[in-house]
Amino acid sequence: MSLHPYQAALVARVYTTWAAGSRSVVMQLGTGGGKTHTAASILREEACPVVFAAHLDSLVGDTAKRLREAGVPCGIVAPWAPAEPSHRIQVCSLGTLHARGTRPPAGLVVLDECHRSAWGRWSEVLKRNPNATHIGLTATPRKLEESKHASADDQEIT
Repeated sequence: MSLHPYQAALVARVYTTWAAGSRSVVMQLGTGGGKTHTAASILREEACPVVFAAHLDSLVGDTAKRLREAGVPCGIVAPWAPAEPSHRIQVCSLGTLHARGTRPPAGLVVLDECHRSAWGRWSEVLKRNPNATHIGLTATPRKLEESKHASADDQEIT
């Protein structure tokens, strides 16, 4: 899997941050910077179960497509997709997780559009997997009203 130098540097910083003891990182890349592709390179290396959560069905479908194109097999948890629980990586609709009470196991939780994560269904995913490490993906890591909700443990990687 080929990464641009800025993407490879971002992946290296994620691993460095985790090695330093932080369990939560935010990967910030501008729109079109390849957040999903960059995350896919990490998902390929990690052996644990992964929940990759998104708040819109269109993001779920697009993420699964991009992961598969990058050679990362995944299942989808969404109302329009057949269940594939045998896959280590599950790309999940937050609404579907909530509605079904589905709790796929996760050693790693990836939150797409993580700047929305301080509220509601996002926090449910994190609470269901208290021992998991976290990667947040966003182009806009801090919105004015949300910045006050950031955890001291969160590391912003740009």
